[in-house]
This record gives sequence, C-alpha cells and structure tokens, in this order.
Amino acid sequence: MRYGVFVDAGYLYAAGASAIAGTSGISRTSLILDHNALIAKLVELAKEQAPGMSLLRIYWYDAILQGRRSQTQQELAVTDNVKVRLGTMSGGRQKGVDSLIVTDLIELARNGAISDAVLLSGDEDLRVGVQIAQSFGVRVHLVGIEPSRGNQSNLLREESDTTREILKADVEQFLSVRSRPEGDASERNQEIEQELSSKSSGVDTAQILQQVASDVVLALQADDKSYVVNELSSGSRWIPSEYDSRLLGMSRGALGRDLTQSERDSVRVAFREEIQGRVGTE
Repeated sequence: MRYGVFVDAGYLYAAGASAIAGTSGISRTSLILDHNALIAKLVELAKEQAPGMSLLRIYWYDAILQGRRSQTQQELAVTDNVKVRLGTMSGGRQKGVDSLIVTDLIELARNGAISDAVLLSGDEDLRVGVQIAQSFGVRVHLVGIEPSRGNQSNLLREESDTTREILKADVEQFLSVRSRPEGDASERNQEIEQELSSKSSGVDTAQILQQVASDVVLALQADDKSYVVNELSSGSRWIPSEYDSRLLGMSRGALGRDLTQSERDSVRVAFREEIQGRVGTE
C-alpha cells in the first residue's frame, strides 16, 4: 500500500515563521524555504507512521497571486513526486485551497490509492475530509509545527489517528529568515506595510480580523479561556504565546497574506475584548 503527503503551505509558512522568529507576521519574501529538506522530513515522519509503505506523491497546496506562480511554486511544480495544487487570491483572501485538500483526501481514499495520509495543516475546515477518508479505511496522521497545540484546531487534532510535531530545531533545517544589509530593514518594512495596505483596499480588514478573534475564542475549551483571562487579568499585556500564534496564524489565513503591525495589534485587542467579554457572561 501507499501513503500520500498533504502540505498546507499557508500553515507551513505561518507556523514555521512563528517557531523560528516568534511571529507569524513575516512576509514570505523574507523567508527562505528549502523544500527538499522539508520533503525529506515529511517522508521521514511518514515512514515512522506507515512503515513498509511506499510514497504515492506529495501534494502541495497554496494560492496563486495575480495569476502568476511564485518562484517556490514553480520549483515545486517540476520536483519529482510533487503535485502542486493552487487556489486563488480574491479580495486579499485565499480561496479554494481547503476544498482542494478535502477533495484529494476523499478521492484518493475512495479509489483505494492510499492507505495512509500525512497531513501538515491546522485548519479545522479539513476535518470533514479527514472523517470521510477514514470511513474508507485511510489512517490520517496529522503533523504540526511547534507549538502545534497553539496553532492547530483541537477538533482536527482529535479527529486524526495520530499527531506528530516538528520541533523548532527541525524547522530551522528547512526554513530561515532572509538576512538583509544593515540599515535596510526599516526601509523594507515600510515598503511591506505600504504593499499590504494597497492589497487590502476594498476589503473590510477590521471586520475580518474581528471575526477571526471571535472564532478563535469560540474554539477554545473552557479551561483555556479561563487560563488566558487569568493571565490578562494579572496585568500582562501579552496573550500567552500558544494562543497568540493561533490567532495570528488564522488571521493570516483569513486575509491570505501577512499582517501589518497595526493589524496584529488590532486583532490582539479584539481577541482580548472578546475573551474577557465571553468569560464574564458564560
């Protein structure tokens, strides 16, 4: 029998950047991905979970911006054993990527093409694909990036047959932050801020971020909510890192891009207000 590997690139970049740099709000242009090293790591994990099985192929899911592939997407498209699946960007938001993952999981399971699926993602919307694939006898192995408890849906983790975590030290083997000449960072950050602001024109970004904050709070268990509220009530200005990573990661996914500093501040304020308001009334 064979196994398939399914990579959600949006999750990879957001959670990977958070692991190595402490924030998911890093532009992709500032990150260097060694996709061969990543593939080797995922195949290694797959062989641990599905010993004796052979690889069918690796599926890479991402969004295409302005009708053009990125350099990484182009390189992956001609890499052996890799199939690139691209959704689109519309109104600053990623469209169709989750449905591509769900469709492939279900069809490969239905056709008996795989016995095991290794899934690198954290999106709760994939849960239905996992459930249906399992109904056809496929075992689903969810892989996250440290701290996966903070950047993956709890329901997705519960639904999967096994869960594994890629540690920061391993992430650093395939993802790094591009160095810039001294004195250039401030100018480049300003350029990125302007670029992202222009891409968000016509999109009610504040409303999107408010909804993300609400969704993250609703997905938390009661104990998690109480823990966060206690931390904030103690006078701390900072949201605990595992919840902050999840909040920023989901915000990035909702907008289909990295957040500006003002947007990160905004969604954090919305999260604090939302969770304190809900715990006070529940």
